[in-house]
Amino acid sequence: MQMWLYLPEPLKSNLIFLVDREASAKYQTFNTAAIDAALSSVRRSFPIRALDYKTFATPGKEFRLLENPLKPGWMLEKIAADGGEEAIERYTNLRQLYQVRMK
Repeated sequence: MQMWLYLPEPLKSNLIFLVDREASAKYQTFNTAAIDAALSSVRRSFPIRALDYKTFATPGKEFRLLENPLKPGWMLEKIAADGGEEAIERYTNLRQLYQVRMK
């Protein structure tokens, strides 16, 4: 949310938050269930793009995923469980950018 808030206006539409309460609880390394619930609520009042993972991550879909390796969320495990592939495109100590392709 903080990243979205400080992005220049023209770039905000490129940022998507994926939410899935069930996957968050199942694949939690760092528990993001409360964050997912908050994003689901916030999207009703603010123009952030918080989309349901199941609707977004369809077969053949390619996208990039930005993740904090110190607080990994549920998405990489869920992508792997769904048969998707991911590869690190760029990384720093605090962020990793993955190229993802769903199967």
